[in-house]
Amino acid sequence: MLIDAHAHIIEHLRGVSARGESRALGNGCIRHANGDVQRIVPEGMGDYGFSAESYIENIMKPYEVDKAVLIQA
Repeated sequence: MLIDAHAHIIEHLRGVSARGESRALGNGCIRHANGDVQRIVPEGMGDYGFSAESYIENIMKPYEVDKAVLIQA
């Protein structure tokens, strides 16, 4: 049995960090208030978030993951 012990589901890409407020740019990327751009979601797996359905189809099924522990961030 394979268990992913640290999975995230992201409803909306946005937040606040040491680099300031962040907003979604699309294609899984965000822009921080300081201008830095960062990829959060792997390309093709979500534009403005990472859904449970995307996680199941793109991670659990191909890698034969049986269970996952969801982490709140």
